[in-house]
Amino acid sequence: MPLFARKPAPVQVTWLGYPDTTGLSAMDAWLTDSAIAEDLQDQYASESIVPVGPFFMSFRPKPDAPDPGPLPASTSGHITFGCFNSYSKVSERMRDAIVAILRRIPDSRCLFTAVPRGNARTRLLEHFERQGIDPQRVEIRGRGGHDEFLRCHQAVDITLDSFPYNGTTTALHSLWMGVPFVALAGRTHVSRVGYSILANLGLHDWIARDAIDYVDVAVARASDIAGLDVLRQTLRQRVASSVIMDEVGFTRRLEQVYRRLAGG
Repeated sequence: MPLFARKPAPVQVTWLGYPDTTGLSAMDAWLTDSAIAEDLQDQYASESIVPVGPFFMSFRPKPDAPDPGPLPASTSGHITFGCFNSYSKVSERMRDAIVAILRRIPDSRCLFTAVPRGNARTRLLEHFERQGIDPQRVEIRGRGGHDEFLRCHQAVDITLDSFPYNGTTTALHSLWMGVPFVALAGRTHVSRVGYSILANLGLHDWIARDAIDYVDVAVARASDIAGLDVLRQTLRQRVASSVIMDEVGFTRRLEQVYRRLAGG
């Protein structure tokens, strides 16, 4: 940041790696996408916010990713939710929302990964127990390597995206593994990534307006087993044919933005 503050280049742009403003008046532009940029009422930015088309990056999954497999609920007889985001993103409001979802669907389960061992796991289970949720309904696994992380999706029917700080690659890998996710659309960049991903795939009925609606959306989508089964079998192709994986198109749009910012 001290280097950028000294303005070594005539045009300076921030993009991937840090999903917030730099706070530097010397930084000219912050690249995002049109879905995120349409409602950033709570976002402070020292830069000009510049959309790079419909999605702000491109995604290339592991070519030998495991098959999504059958819908777990079709054999288990109950819905299993997953929370695969970094545990630092699992806010108190999100934990409360998960409690509310499990209460509304009494036979459902929730699988967490990426929860640190020790006190963090103990406190998480105690939180659910205090709220009247049997700890046996909550499973905690280590995230492990990337292959193990992908295989965890074979055990869940729906993932729950973290808020107010959404996932990005975590959410995209979930879709690649045939698992749709519920997202809460906020009004900052980090809280609108899930919205952007789902909107670009036409999955608008998976987007919530607030924490209460987040619970309602999760419960409603969990009640449609047939719909979940169809998504399980078709999501990978939907992602593959979407703008999210259009690497060439994204690169051309990015080049055009660079030229425009440079006055070319």
